[in-house]
Amino acid sequence: MKKTTLGMLFGFGFLATSGFASASNIDPTKPLKKATATFATSNDNCATAMAITEFPFNFFQSDGADAANDGISTTCLNAMNDGLWFTVEGNGNSIAITVTPESDNYDIQLGIFNGSCGALSCVGVMDVGFSGESETYVIGTSEIGTTYYINVGHYHPVIDQPEGNFTINVTSVPTPVNDNCAGAIEIVSFPYTNEQTDGTAASTDGFVMACENWEMNDGLWYTFTGDGSSIEITVTTGEEYDISLGVFTGTCENLECVETVDDTVSGDETILIANSVMGTVYYINVGYYDSFDDAPEGNFTINLTSSGGLGTNDKEFQNFTAYPNPVKDVLNLSYTENISNVEVFNLLGQKMLAKSVDATQTQVDLSGLSSGSYLVKVTFVTTTKSLKVVKQ
Repeated sequence: MKKTTLGMLFGFGFLATSGFASASNIDPTKPLKKATATFATSNDNCATAMAITEFPFNFFQSDGADAANDGISTTCLNAMNDGLWFTVEGNGNSIAITVTPESDNYDIQLGIFNGSCGALSCVGVMDVGFSGESETYVIGTSEIGTTYYINVGHYHPVIDQPEGNFTINVTSVPTPVNDNCAGAIEIVSFPYTNEQTDGTAASTDGFVMACENWEMNDGLWYTFTGDGSSIEITVTTGEEYDISLGVFTGTCENLECVETVDDTVSGDETILIANSVMGTVYYINVGYYDSFDDAPEGNFTINLTSSGGLGTNDKEFQNFTAYPNPVKDVLNLSYTENISNVEVFNLLGQKMLAKSVDATQTQVDLSGLSSGSYLVKVTFVTTTKSLKVVKQ
């Protein structure tokens, strides 16, 4: 994983100020201006970009080494060499672009833009690998009808390095429904398990900055409502996917940090939320660790367990019943142990009603509540259980 150090940046600055840039007629502080020329490679500039018209697209650029060394593009904050160009039109799906160099000496930098060749706007840049390694960028939920420009360059922030030969693969796949916080998958009962098989189609869409001194990739999202129990979250993946796991509260527009973890290079990551706050909405972000580049996500399995929460499948409460759910008026509760009391909360954590019981069966009248979701906390002699109920 490539990291640009402060020393490297100072070094590049020294080269530029010592006449190196002027000697090659490149000013990295100004947008690229192309000279009119006949290029040996047909897609050597934006105006003659090769159009990708069908998926999957696979192309070997056998004349990439003949591309002109024609400057540095500063459209994106991290400047990149002006290399070989392709275009693809957005179709509403995620568009995944992977470029693999032919030579171990070719350090690919991948840039994505929209707008027009005369006025490009930065979508994103990807350069997380070393020389000879592939680069992947995913345009998540591409805009229908928008033309995206793909630039395959050679990594260097100051020197216009020559390009090489490479293979480019472009695929179109549906964007995961939980690709952003607003579309987070809601977890309504524990234990919970989900295998995220479309994680590789998650968009390369920036960082989550809610935690101080910690930024993590905006990956795949889940959400649940606290019920007073302790919730353990574990994410498992393959060796190639270095997970960064984050938990937040607040709103998607204003996330507040609860905890982030990245204890392993690859493998499992776990966060325990001790005594989750009743009625508080929690957001889980499963991203790819990288403190500089928004590396693409992968597939994984997520598991959530509770110390005694929303579900009815755990062995301790296998004889507990709550019906009907959804409920129109009366909720029926029963258990082998005496029920002491029942409390009903809205999702803001406000207590809506309470009832003392002292019996193994009871009915709770919810007819006076508005339609929506509620948390019902049932207290027994030795333990408690919470469940989520939908009021019709």
